[in-house]
Amino acid sequence: MTHYKIGEIYWSKSEFEKALREFEKSLVMRERIGDQIAIAETLVGMGNSYYRLGQNETALENYEQSLEIMERLGNQPGIAQSLTNIANIYADRGESNRAHEHYERSLDIRKRMGDQYGAAVVNYNIAITPKRKPDYDRAHEYLKDALEGFKKIGSRDLVGDCLNSIGNQQLSRGNHNEAQAFFQKSLLIKEETGDDMGTAVALHNLGRVQMARGEYDAAFDYHNRSLEIRKQTGDQWGIAFSFCEIGDLYNLTGKYEEGFQFHKKSLEIRETIDNRSNMPSNYKGLAESLLERGDLEEALELCSKGVALAEESGSPAYLANSCRILGIILSQQGEWKKSRRSFEKSIKILSEIGAQDYLGESFYQFGLMWKSRGEHQEAKKQLEKALDTFEKLGLDHRKTEVEGALKDL
Repeated sequence: MTHYKIGEIYWSKSEFEKALREFEKSLVMRERIGDQIAIAETLVGMGNSYYRLGQNETALENYEQSLEIMERLGNQPGIAQSLTNIANIYADRGESNRAHEHYERSLDIRKRMGDQYGAAVVNYNIAITPKRKPDYDRAHEYLKDALEGFKKIGSRDLVGDCLNSIGNQQLSRGNHNEAQAFFQKSLLIKEETGDDMGTAVALHNLGRVQMARGEYDAAFDYHNRSLEIRKQTGDQWGIAFSFCEIGDLYNLTGKYEEGFQFHKKSLEIRETIDNRSNMPSNYKGLAESLLERGDLEEALELCSKGVALAEESGSPAYLANSCRILGIILSQQGEWKKSRRSFEKSIKILSEIGAQDYLGESFYQFGLMWKSRGEHQEAKKQLEKALDTFEKLGLDHRKTEVEGALKDL
């Protein structure tokens, strides 16, 4: 058996370091032979391994080298694959428009070749990569096309990925029951196909549903199960996500020091793997912990970093949530006009993207800001919007909080 084939076996088992060593051995042998197609293929295998190990810069170098060879040879399938791989790196960096350019080039080639599988994969990637100016209906259409494509070619594993992404769309709109159903279907497929990383993602997202519902013990359980799998597979990207969500959970349950430490660990990993697009959630989480300590200056500094990075990467949900926390910090500093602008920006973005859970929270915190100023009429207006939002979502634990804030108005 060749080193390349052994590398593929290790890759399928999520043993990425072992896979990388085999691909490196394969590259040496193939360079001696001078088989350019085989060299490009091996560079992709190495790039994939580096990518999963969180070494995105090295992965990008491998993908670009592969693309150069494939373009020189006019190998259309190879060009399309390398374009997709490069786009994935840009997506992780938060360079979403650049990612979309590469995805669209890849999709065009795959459609011309009649590559149903490849086209479905790229449609899926386009759907889950937000643009600087998001078009959510268009993203949904890409996802539907991807799901239909995966079903046609009988790829259960990728059907599971699509179900997971549809669940994310439902969760972002506050449809918790629908989201849970899609995540559970995805989990079942991932467990059946032996996809450990996909299993971890589904468990992670089921944890997010429970967190939104206020079922924090269940959320911790899902996230810890997901984290354990991610540690076993060495998935640095996933570990950072788990640390981030667990950090949020600790903040929500009043354990801000633990929340701070988990967000700090998550941020350190994301800095190492150059996952800039998701760093705003860490800056927000760290700022929340510092806010509770009363360290307003450092909280302001970190939250402002999150806002700037979210604007740079074009992530509307991250931007809106960061603006909400910034509004709280500014209100505690007595910067009422700046605070109001931050809250209004958060609410405007969340209304546009339909993120109901987050929108309710922004209404609630905006109402508390007005209440702290003694502006009871405006406070009541915002708190009633929060109450209506949480009531529609069936979030009784949040309704109780808002009702408490409304009592003395």
